[in-house]
Amino acid sequence: MATNREKLEKAKNDLTKLITQRSEKSGEIQSLADGARKEKAQEQLGKIDGKIVEELEEIEELELQVEREKLKADMESLQIREVKFLVGKLKKNDKKTIRNLESLVEKLLTLRVQKKALAGQESEITETLKAIARAYPNGWTESDDVYKRYLYVQIGDYLLTLQDNPEYSISVEDLEKLISPDEMRKYISVDKSAFLAAIEKGTVINIRTGQAVTFEDWEEMRTRSEREPKLDIKDKEKSADIRLIGVKPELFSLPIAELAQFEGIADKTVEAIANSKYHIRTIGDLYRLSGEALLSIRGIGSVRAKKIIDSIALFR
Repeated sequence: MATNREKLEKAKNDLTKLITQRSEKSGEIQSLADGARKEKAQEQLGKIDGKIVEELEEIEELELQVEREKLKADMESLQIREVKFLVGKLKKNDKKTIRNLESLVEKLLTLRVQKKALAGQESEITETLKAIARAYPNGWTESDDVYKRYLYVQIGDYLLTLQDNPEYSISVEDLEKLISPDEMRKYISVDKSAFLAAIEKGTVINIRTGQAVTFEDWEEMRTRSEREPKLDIKDKEKSADIRLIGVKPELFSLPIAELAQFEGIADKTVEAIANSKYHIRTIGDLYRLSGEALLSIRGIGSVRAKKIIDSIALFR
């Protein structure tokens, strides 16, 4: 599909051709005597003029869209440069930068309780803080539930966590492979949480095996839709009870193959990670995944995900 810039270039070329056609048609009209041929040529000239007006309107709209796209790209580029600069300062434990970021967090907390008129400003600050958390996380929050192991960054007295916000679904066709049509009708029109609750109780039977449907069956068949993670902020008092898993920066540049050297990590697990959609080339790339994202990689369940995170955290 052509970009707006390409469309604009084509529209300008088309306009040039139309102007040339108009000039030629005007010359033709001047050379003709009054009569049917001249009237027809004047009618054709009117159609060309109409096309020129349409082309000018299209060019005006495309120029506006191209300008908006350029502005957006410039803003994104500026944010990337700003985040790299801030992360560099954080790595050096720059006190002034930490204080400035604390002020930014406090401003965001204030904006979140104000009117929607300031939603744009809130979004801008949120995206900046999310980018910092992604680029320079301090580790994961500790939890027995791997799904709730989130990336975190500590900024002064504030703990910022990137909490996964996925959407899961399972198709009717896949559900038919698990349970009978009569059984399936119980869950088609209700929220998936009811189905998961039934799995937990062991009351849903797999029609192929005659055994109870397990959470592993669900994890294997569900479809994960990526959504922007939520940015959660807690002050020093509210985050006091949250256990954190810190990670040493020396791990960042190690090739992902080195993960196989860690205790309890099999070669096939490393291969599954390396071949995943996340384009993981180093342990640093893996480190930027939450427990939830790890679980979305085929072949990695709760036990393996927990072992991977714990192994990285225990690196000395």
